[in-house]
Amino acid sequence: MAETRVEISDHVGGEVSLTDSEMIPVAANDVAFSIHAVVLTALTLFQIFIYERGPQKVSRFATGLVVLVWGFAAICFFIALPSHSWLWLITIFNSIQVAMTCVKYIPQVRNNP
Repeated sequence: MAETRVEISDHVGGEVSLTDSEMIPVAANDVAFSIHAVVLTALTLFQIFIYERGPQKVSRFATGLVVLVWGFAAICFFIALPSHSWLWLITIFNSIQVAMTCVKYIPQVRNNP
């Protein structure tokens, strides 16, 4: 718990006193944003499957990238599970989100001068 206390205090920029039984406080808007992101992503995936795409297909590169990222996320989850390194896991997930955002928008920037 001492490592977690130091990690939290480094993360928030100050001293945080948590006992073993206390939970890390989470703002309601953080939870709402996460739920919102999951619901909209599920809706987008649903639309991908129900609407006809004509000759368009998902590329092998995109499929491979998705499988690689999900595999990496699963491995990180199982690494964090025994040691309860949840802040580390959240940091990894945030890094994945930034990387995927770059992958998503860089082609748009390149193609639209």
